[in-house]
Amino acid sequence: MEVNFHAHAEVWMLSSGGKVEDGNEVARLSGQNGIFRSNGENAYRAENDLEALRAWIESIYRRGLPKQTLALYTREVERFMLWAVLERKTAMSSMQPADFVEYEAFLAAPPAHWRSRATVKRLSIQWRPMRGPLGPRSIVMAMKVVRMLYHDWLYAGYLRVDPTYGYKSKAVARSIHWLTTRDWQLIEARLKVHADNISARRTRAAILLMRRSHLRQQDVVGLAFESLVRIQTPIPGFAVPVSDGVLRPVDQETWAAIEAHFADRVRLIAETSLGRFENVPDAAVPLIGAIVLGGVREVAAAEPIYAKDFPTKPNVIGSIRQRVLARFAWQFFEDIAHEMTGEQASAFLERAKSWLDDPSRQTPERRKMILLDKALGNATHEFVDEPKQEELELLQLFVGRQAFV
Repeated sequence: MEVNFHAHAEVWMLSSGGKVEDGNEVARLSGQNGIFRSNGENAYRAENDLEALRAWIESIYRRGLPKQTLALYTREVERFMLWAVLERKTAMSSMQPADFVEYEAFLAAPPAHWRSRATVKRLSIQWRPMRGPLGPRSIVMAMKVVRMLYHDWLYAGYLRVDPTYGYKSKAVARSIHWLTTRDWQLIEARLKVHADNISARRTRAAILLMRRSHLRQQDVVGLAFESLVRIQTPIPGFAVPVSDGVLRPVDQETWAAIEAHFADRVRLIAETSLGRFENVPDAAVPLIGAIVLGGVREVAAAEPIYAKDFPTKPNVIGSIRQRVLARFAWQFFEDIAHEMTGEQASAFLERAKSWLDDPSRQTPERRKMILLDKALGNATHEFVDEPKQEELELLQLFVGRQAFV
């Protein structure tokens, strides 16, 4: 029988067969008397696991975290609660260390009734918690959020013991191979040569922002000209703030690419249907913006089920979504790969995907740390190409000093 995964339902009233009719079973799954529940007052004033979960979600929303981070935390804890109650038939406050190992295995191979690749609204009967199996890196992140939840529950006095303390993750993060020095030579050369049209110039500006300022895709699409901060060091120019509060400088070449993209959009606004953005205040104009006008559904379909059936908000400033940036950036890398042999192309695209997943990780500083770990014989799941001469000299100096400590 189909599971009804309504996102904000009283989840312990559901099972794989529908509602739980036994009142004692409802009380057990609610966590009112969970094995690890504290007998005293708790900061959440929660009497059951759902109240504690909601209070925890409200608390993280007060921390001023980025929207993407908040969405990640919320998704992971809600999914964990659904699994605990519907599949494990155990209250969250009664979980044992072995349960977390089982949850890891579940995330790696969720059953069919938990999966759907259809894009539907969360309150739709068609909604499912997962699109498919999670990879090792995603599982590690999911378990990190679950650990955070239990740690905060203990700190808030909702639990007397944190059951995740006795749990050891079996997930192994996948190997990540960085783009090599040779890769970047090819990329930089293509960025300079292939900037002869509007689409190519936008791609150039976006990739340079991610590469030179070490910004993630979600950071780039969220930037507007009002985001820019004037700086005087290391050279006068602009910087952009990111979620960790650090200012990332925008170098002169990147700034020139942004200006070229902006000039293209000014012409498009004057000559095409993008004219609807003519009155957008300069400060609100996105650094990387739309070059074609997407459609807007103003009225819902007769029986809206999928996301495309519901009304959509108009694009009022000419911004782009992260998936649009991901699509044209990936096309850029595929174009480079087309000039390589089969194995070379596959390896290059794998490295490119790792970079696109999080450009902010592949910085010169982190590269030196990975090279140092390798020189010291420490285990790492990230791999870079051979050190450059200046890096080799620095490593030899550092490792030599360590030998005398």
